[in-house]
Amino acid sequence: MATLVLDCRSCRPRPDLAEDACLLCAVRALSCQSGISRLLLCGDIDTVYEGASVLVLKDLASLRTLCEASRSRETGGKGCSQCTLRPYAIFDTASSLPHLQWAQGQLDRLDRLRPSSRSCKLCLDQTVAALEDIMSRTRDIERIIARHSFLVVEASAHA
Repeated sequence: MATLVLDCRSCRPRPDLAEDACLLCAVRALSCQSGISRLLLCGDIDTVYEGASVLVLKDLASLRTLCEASRSRETGGKGCSQCTLRPYAIFDTASSLPHLQWAQGQLDRLDRLRPSSRSCKLCLDQTVAALEDIMSRTRDIERIIARHSFLVVEASAHA
């Protein structure tokens, strides 16, 4: 059973995945690792996550990886660098994680756009497919959360 240990003392005394910055940090760390079954957040009070909680975090890491892969897909057609709906602009996960409202909002924006070329249409079709995949995966994650919720398995204060 591999444990990923994150030293959170420089950020906050009690790490809490309910805080967006903390969650994003944990997901970033998990997206660079494999075979993790426990997550230990170290602070003045250590917090351990395992079981369904780690599965949800891994799913979020997978979503982030999908976004990063989609973001790097550039077709290089004329006007791509100015397009506000190009993958690089849409799939920016530097400061947040993808969620249903975000994905639906991006799909709504794309739905109103008329492609100017074949390469633009291909890019938009691939972007729509990625967004629909993100929405489907996000719904799955929400079902897991509703069924299990994040459970803090152990919290211990340092003496």
